[in-house]
Amino acid sequence: MFFLRPKISVLIAIFLGTMATIAVNAYLENEANELGNRSVPVKKIVVASKDVTPGTKLDPSNIRTSSWPAELVPAGAFENVDMLLERIVNTPLAEGEPILINKLAPEGSTAGFSGLIPPGMRALTVSVDAFSGVSGFILPNTRVDVLVTFSLMDQRKNSSTKIILEDVRVLAVDQTSRTTDTDHLTAQSVTLLVTPQESEKLTLAGAEGRVILSMRNTGDRKKQLTSGVRLNDLVSPKKNNTSQSKAIEEKEPEPENNARVVEWIRASQKTIQVINM
Repeated sequence: MFFLRPKISVLIAIFLGTMATIAVNAYLENEANELGNRSVPVKKIVVASKDVTPGTKLDPSNIRTSSWPAELVPAGAFENVDMLLERIVNTPLAEGEPILINKLAPEGSTAGFSGLIPPGMRALTVSVDAFSGVSGFILPNTRVDVLVTFSLMDQRKNSSTKIILEDVRVLAVDQTSRTTDTDHLTAQSVTLLVTPQESEKLTLAGAEGRVILSMRNTGDRKKQLTSGVRLNDLVSPKKNNTSQSKAIEEKEPEPENNARVVEWIRASQKTIQVINM
């Protein structure tokens, strides 16, 4: 009997484990049946039937309807395909992605690049190189600040750099408005989305100085007010100028051409006087 006890214990353990497994499986199967019988309200919405690039006109070849849980339908979705025919997409769409009102150009926009320009805005192209174009990392739909450097040939010490535009959206790089995370473009031109007033600033800056683009985080929309920097400020900071001016003030007066300096000492006190002749 002593040698049978461990075997009996193992058998009991196996039996209990089997019963527990059967009970768990029965519970899970019951839950699955209840979920299958539970009705979830759904709603038909329009989604992209394939990847769609900005500037593309919507038609039955690139959109379709799809069933979505009613509670998960995003705001701005469309229920009818006919409502989206001939509309222009202004942002990239992935296959199966719901088409929302904020991803469409205004009604009446034409297909192509011009359809990406909102009413009241302008598209303006600036020339860039590997340095001023952030070494090819600027892509369509990124956001940049625009700096301009003015170099005066006759007053080089007054050359300056200033941020003239902030948080500007990039519409296209060279001849493309398409973007992917793997693109790396060495651009020669960048097209920016600006207001009419900003287009005036940018045109003057390009004519009178060198335009530089500074890339910024797309989630950072805060603008910074800066006073710019002059070449003279880099070479001779203001604090150094102040100390130098104080040193000059402490120097002894220099006589004019027709003046003499008289110095005498009285009671251990030194006195200097300039006498004009």
